[in-house]
Amino acid sequence: MLKYRYKLVSISLTLDEILPRLAGKTVALFGDLSGKRNILIKQFILDGLQSEGTSCIVTLTSSAGDLIDELNNFSADASILVNDAILNERLQIIDMYSFRGIKEQDIIPGVHMLPSANELTLLSITLNKISKSYPKSRIIIWPFSLLSIYTREQDIVNFTQTIAARIVDRKQAGLLIGDTGVMNSRVKAILESLVDCVIETRKEEIEGQSQEEIRIKFFRGAELKKFDVWTPLT
Repeated sequence: MLKYRYKLVSISLTLDEILPRLAGKTVALFGDLSGKRNILIKQFILDGLQSEGTSCIVTLTSSAGDLIDELNNFSADASILVNDAILNERLQIIDMYSFRGIKEQDIIPGVHMLPSANELTLLSITLNKISKSYPKSRIIIWPFSLLSIYTREQDIVNFTQTIAARIVDRKQAGLLIGDTGVMNSRVKAILESLVDCVIETRKEEIEGQSQEEIRIKFFRGAELKKFDVWTPLT
């Protein structure tokens, strides 16, 4: 098993650093599309692989091949980590994008192609198989907000409750990513009631310069001494 610490210099903050005791927790990350938020998400994926666990990503806006390319291009050391994870099938990707006609060039180990973006039952079954096969898993749905607009409200509630219950039972970790302006306020409020933690990011104009900020809106069962107010994302 590869034991190699990849170097990341693009951002000084990680979700693992600001969130205590992630095992058994489901986290929702809401915010604007931005490069720094993408780095947070990718580093969460890579940190799971670095700890010799499995990262399972449900992708709805890019193909599995493109996502792997993005992770590989994160840094030279990240590429070593990702390629090792692919060989050992510790990088699991559920591709809910390529059914639209985007064809993968090669068969990639650990990639599961689903024929629709609104088939939550099949997605739930696939996620269950992966999380049972790889106990030390992180489950990332990117973006969850897009998944929510393809399905009925009650179906997305049932799906979220099921995923969160499995994560608790198996002491895994979940990250549900919501893009600003995509999910309606009612569904967003329901989702917040089902997860353990909500993190928000935003862009602000300060003295003519764009700045990104982050805060933990709440984290059930954890006393927060930092990041409970808006903090610059550097």
